Amino acid sequence: MKVMKVLKVLSLILLLSQTMNGQCPFEPTISGDLILCPNGAATLSTQTYDNYQWYKRGFQEPDLSIIPGDTSQTISIGSPDDVLYYFAVEATLNGCTEISPEVLVDGLVFLPVTVISTGDFITGSNGGSEVCIGDTMYFTLGLPYNKNITWYKDGSPIPGETSTVLTVTTAGSYTVTGAPGTCPDYLQSLGLNLDVSFVECTTNTDETLKGEDDILIYPNPATDQISIQHKGEEILDVNFFNNLGQLIHQETISANKKTINVSKFDKGLYFIEINKGTRKILRKLLIN
Repeated sequence: MKVMKVLKVLSLILLLSQTMNGQCPFEPTISGDLILCPNGAATLSTQTYDNYQWYKRGFQEPDLSIIPGDTSQTISIGSPDDVLYYFAVEATLNGCTEISPEVLVDGLVFLPVTVISTGDFITGSNGGSEVCIGDTMYFTLGLPYNKNITWYKDGSPIPGETSTVLTVTTAGSYTVTGAPGTCPDYLQSLGLNLDVSFVECTTNTDETLKGEDDILIYPNPATDQISIQHKGEEILDVNFFNNLGQLIHQETISANKKTINVSKFDKGLYFIEINKGTRKILRKLLIN
């Protein structure tokens, strides 16, 4: 009997010691989504106990602060209010109270929407893209925006165009909205319009001035030099673009004919934009 009494006393002393030192026979932990999408929400939870009290502290704050009213097994969090805050929960079971390790809530940040333009086009003087009639250009939505995509033309959604790449075959003003795959509800807009126009283009292969433009570019294809010949007294502003639409060379032609050295150009297709008075003429040039 004395042995039994001693064991009971020792057990009581051990229980009291654990309670006084905060060493309960359990350790609450926190589970839930700790990385939030922009403007997103989530729920943090702990195991089942008798009572709960949630705490919170800022990333650079030294101490936890009680969250008044949050005394349930779960707590709701949201971005941006709870991003870069630590959370902990104090749980009570059978009269013993223990606090969980802290967890840090973080948030995802995405760069603005971008669109990459490719194909046969040049950038016109007004900032829009100019494409030869019969050619094609492409708009590609930049990562990570690859979900819930809608392309627009002249302010209206384009039916069926919901992929990351849009094939542009007609003139118009284009834009796009989309969301990152990790946060499909975070729908963002490009925020600007991409203007596209289609123009008549010709490729001269002889030395006879013809057509209403009265402008001849020869030889075409070329290797080391070309000549630009025109009728009239206008001064021509001539811009050379590569097949990415990048401006690589400029010339001013005041005479009726000028020879231009193209030997330093890489082999490939180029576009020559000729500004003649108020008119703009676009020609293709192939360099072998």
